[in-house]
Amino acid sequence: MLRLRYAFFHLCFLLVLAVSGCREAPGGTVVGQSKQECTPEEAVLIGAKLQETIRNSPSDFPILDASAYAAELEYLNTLLSTLANTGPVLNRSNFSWDIQILNDDHKKNLFATPGGHFYITTGLLKIITNETELLGILGHEIMYADRDHIAQALIRKFGGDRLGSILLGEDVPEIQEMALSLQDLRYSESTVLQADSFAVELICPFLYDPLGMQSFLERLADSGPDELQVAWFDNRQTENLQNRIEQIGIQARDCGDFGKEFEERYQDFQAKLPQ
Repeated sequence: MLRLRYAFFHLCFLLVLAVSGCREAPGGTVVGQSKQECTPEEAVLIGAKLQETIRNSPSDFPILDASAYAAELEYLNTLLSTLANTGPVLNRSNFSWDIQILNDDHKKNLFATPGGHFYITTGLLKIITNETELLGILGHEIMYADRDHIAQALIRKFGGDRLGSILLGEDVPEIQEMALSLQDLRYSESTVLQADSFAVELICPFLYDPLGMQSFLERLADSGPDELQVAWFDNRQTENLQNRIEQIGIQARDCGDFGKEFEERYQDFQAKLPQ
């Protein structure tokens, strides 16, 4: 009898462990309450909710009017989708990969949601000097969305249960704070270096100079990052900037088409931004 009672309690304990962290969604589907990682489908759902929050917060996210700047958005989206549809991108078909411009000259930033929705400020666009620099920065950022780093950063900051609540369609009081935090997410040095390498890998098959990221970082090093106050760079720091710059050069040594920076085409785009 004691053995049977012990076995019964042991089974109950295991069942509690199995269902803890889960709840039943409408319709009877059991969904993980606390997320530790996201599937591509879950990243799309979380990204859509954050995108909706951003769209409904014009004071925090002054998105340029899509109809007034249709040509400029098409230019950026063409570059982004070209990179995102290359072989190294695991979610090239799972995510929508789109980009919006934030009319903010004071902030120099680029960030994304899970699921591949990108936001870049006019401030950052105006200190980039050519198309290859822009491609390097976009390629770098693609890795964070593609390899679940953005969702992981949100989990570390807000907890997996908050992302689980989004997936269950529940109201999440912190959703506005989550959207705002996307602008300031930081990544480890090893992750930043991987993203640099990933960007070079994306650009290599094209007839572009693959050293756009290197030239952008060199300009920051020459002027001093504090002087330009580039938020995007501040959140993607490494201990040794010179070593980072050299590593990009080594990785890009045997690919791309050096010298093809398409500076004039980029400056034509740049001149059409709000002044």
